[in-house]
Amino acid sequence: MSRRSINYRHGLLLLDSAFSCGDEILAREKRRRVREQTLTTLTAKRESCISLSGKNHNSMKRKADRFRTNGIVALTSLEKPVLSNIYDIGAGGASFLHVDETAVDKVEIKMDILIYDSLTDFEYFISQVNGRVVWRELVADPENNFPVWRFNVAFFDLDSTQQSQLQILCNQQQTANIWF
Repeated sequence: MSRRSINYRHGLLLLDSAFSCGDEILAREKRRRVREQTLTTLTAKRESCISLSGKNHNSMKRKADRFRTNGIVALTSLEKPVLSNIYDIGAGGASFLHVDETAVDKVEIKMDILIYDSLTDFEYFISQVNGRVVWRELVADPENNFPVWRFNVAFFDLDSTQQSQLQILCNQQQTANIWF
């Protein structure tokens, strides 16, 4: 074989490997663009999460502290009852996570709240609490990072029993290890 044909064949091999490298680079670039588009879409959805009253929830100040907890909330005033995990709770309101934004289609809701701690067998139940959905936003589930909707609810029209139950629950945070 002449030196010229060896160089030619070597050049073809280089070209062939450059094309396969180029395909890999293009595929990597395409995956990066898809990730960016997904992130942009989620960011846009999150930024569009203006409260149902028309105010941006980030500028609103809570009247009472909230605490992370284990618990479930049963929304009983909807056409179909909805069960959801509580994200946090305080004397003035709570927030919960749900996968379906359309499941909570009312602004004013009634809910049963159950707080529990499996390590200490602590359970606390408050029934028929009136709440108003103040805002909702798309967030990552703390356990598995799947996108879920976080609904923030402000309590209203609480009777004295419900108010004292919520206050006791919030005071419990200082004496028991049920909060995160």
